[in-house]
Amino acid sequence: MINIEMYRHEKEKIYFLLNAIMGGLIWCFSFMVTFTSYFAITALTFLFIPTLSAIWLFWIWGGLLFAVLLYFMGREFYKAQIFGNSVRVSESQYPELHKVVQEVAKELGIIEIPYVFVVNMEGGINAFALKFIGHSYVVLYASLVDLMLRRKAHKELRAIIAHEMAHHAAGHTSVLRNLLIEPALLLPIWGTLVGNAYRRGCELTADRVAMILCGDIEATTRALVSIAGGADSLANQTNVQVFMHQEMEIISFFAFINDVFSSHPRITKRVILLEAFGKTIGLPAKSALANQWVLYGVSGPLAGKAVELGMEPLAIGRDARMSNLIVPGDSGVISKRHCLLKFDSLKQGFVLEDCGSTNGTFLASGQRLTPGAPFPLKPGDRFYLAEPEIAFELRIR
Repeated sequence: MINIEMYRHEKEKIYFLLNAIMGGLIWCFSFMVTFTSYFAITALTFLFIPTLSAIWLFWIWGGLLFAVLLYFMGREFYKAQIFGNSVRVSESQYPELHKVVQEVAKELGIIEIPYVFVVNMEGGINAFALKFIGHSYVVLYASLVDLMLRRKAHKELRAIIAHEMAHHAAGHTSVLRNLLIEPALLLPIWGTLVGNAYRRGCELTADRVAMILCGDIEATTRALVSIAGGADSLANQTNVQVFMHQEMEIISFFAFINDVFSSHPRITKRVILLEAFGKTIGLPAKSALANQWVLYGVSGPLAGKAVELGMEPLAIGRDARMSNLIVPGDSGVISKRHCLLKFDSLKQGFVLEDCGSTNGTFLASGQRLTPGAPFPLKPGDRFYLAEPEIAFELRIR
C-alpha cells in the first residue's frame, strides 16, 4: 500500500490550506451572524410576539433540514441516472476491468471500493471521480475505454483508473473536506485564483499516484497524450516528445492566463511535470526522453553525419580536449569549444548555448546567440557555426 502523502503535490497542500482557512473564516462568520440574529430575534419575539418566535425557529431549522433533504435527494437521483443508463463494472461484468479496480484499490488502501461505471457519452473521452455521503463513483467514458483497449494499451487504462481512484484515496472527493472549502471556492476572485490552483494541484497529485501504481513513465504519459489526441488509430504513432514540445510554443503570459482560468493543468504541462517527477524517483522511461533526438549535419565538414543525443551535454568545437563533437578541418573560424547543446529537463527539449566563441553561433535566421544564454530549439530548427556553410539541424527520430 502506498503512502499518498509522499506523492501529494506541493501546490495542492499550499492551496488547500489557504482555501481551508478562508472557508473556515466564512463558515464561522456565517454561523455567528445567523445565530446572533436568531437569538436576538427570538428573544424579542418571545417577549412581544410569541407566535413569530415559533415561525422564526421553524424557518431556521426547517431550512437546514430542507438543504439536507435536497442533498440526499440529489444523491438518489444521480444513483438512479447512473445505474439506469450505464454499465457497472463487477466480478461478473467486465471481470478484467474489475480486477484492475480491485488491485488499484488495494494498493491505495481503499476499503469501500467505489462503484465503477462505463457510460456512453457519444464520443467524449474523459473520466471522473465523484462522491456523495454513502456512495463513491468512478465514471469511465466508453470512448476512453475503447481508445485504450483497441490498442491493447492496458497499462494506460490502468493509469487512468488509478488517477480517478487516487482522487478518492487523497480525499479530493471527501464531502466534509469540500464542505469546508466550498465557501472560499464560491468567492469570485478567490475562487478563480486560489480555488483553481487547488484543483490543478489535485490533478497533479492524482497524476503522480497513477504513475506510481502504473510503474511506467511512458505508459502514464502516453495515456494523457492519447486523451489529448483522442484518435485510437493514431495514438500508438504519437510522438510524446514532440507533443511535449508544443508547450514551448505557448507565450508565457498567455500560458499563465490559461492556468488562472482552468481547473486542470494543460496536458502538455502535466506530461512534462510527470516525466520530471518520474525521473526524480527513479522510474524507468523510454520514448519520452532525450535519446530520441538527433543532431544532423546539414553542410560543412560534418554534412550527412547524425549524432544521437542523450542527457549529457554535447560540446561542439575544434579541440578534442574541450569538445566531444569535433568539427574537422583547418578552418580557424571554429573555436576550441564553440557551443553547447544540452537537454533542459524542465522544458523537455534541447537548448543551444554559445560558449563565447570568437565568430559566433547563429540561428538559421541569422540571429547571433548571446554567449552564455541558452536558446530553446524545436525539432527541425537549424543553426550554424561562424558561417552558414557549417550548419546543423535538430531532429527527432
